[in-house]
Amino acid sequence: MSLAVVSGQAMQLPLSIGLRDDCRFDNYFIADNREAVAALQQHAPGRMPQCGGRLLTASLPPATLVLPCTSQDAQEPPSAGTGSDPAIYLWGSAGTGKTHLLHAACHQASNHATAVAYLPLAQASMQADQLDPAMLEGLEHLALICIDDIQAIAGQPQWEAALFHLYNRIHSSSTGARCIIAGNSSPHGMGLHMPDLISRLCWGQVLHLNVLDDEAVIAALQLRARHRGLELPEEVARFLWRHYPRDMTSLFALLERLDRDSLAAQRKLTIPFVKTFMQTDRQALTQGA
Repeated sequence: MSLAVVSGQAMQLPLSIGLRDDCRFDNYFIADNREAVAALQQHAPGRMPQCGGRLLTASLPPATLVLPCTSQDAQEPPSAGTGSDPAIYLWGSAGTGKTHLLHAACHQASNHATAVAYLPLAQASMQADQLDPAMLEGLEHLALICIDDIQAIAGQPQWEAALFHLYNRIHSSSTGARCIIAGNSSPHGMGLHMPDLISRLCWGQVLHLNVLDDEAVIAALQLRARHRGLELPEEVARFLWRHYPRDMTSLFALLERLDRDSLAAQRKLTIPFVKTFMQTDRQALTQGA
């Protein structure tokens, strides 16, 4: 069990996840989501990061990730966002980048704040036999709490009540704690059973992420490739878009694998190379089955 010291108290948090280092505000393709991204940047404590936080990890089931600050700003109070409410609710369909933006907010805050927490409820829900809503107790002492996939606990009374009480504690906190909660639909549309929790989620800013159109997806793939130091010609990006599942999570994962394979083969990303990769990939899947 890993320990994180928060406001002088030792909190036991089971951890086995890490923030993706490549999920930053500067490599999120904004498209029609400029206002939402700007609001999240302003809401998260700190400024654009100059150093990264050290990850606390353990071999226990996925739960909460806490990043202590390693910058020299650690003793300064976190800078608050411009919104008057300490919580933001962010929603959008799968592949719109909600998790990317939560990770980016944590990275930004961990450069400046004492500690931040990221909790993916979809993973916590799958480990219900080992994890408990009690893990939310005390998180209001952190500078930023990011809670992902709230829809995963919809209809679970203990989790809904725990989130409701956490929100109240954050709202009444004197430490300036801030929270970002993400889900796949609006607060009224995800099947939550607790009306008071729904109303709390609507108290602050409710931000919606728009789905990227085809041209924006191509541009987003090229932006992600550039941040990996990879040249992705437009015709190759379009080929991927036509022949692979059309969701950004799958496409970005594919781009990572292509990056590794092209580096190992010392080859540029071309359509013939991608076709060979696809054939090898299908053969591996067939043999694995």
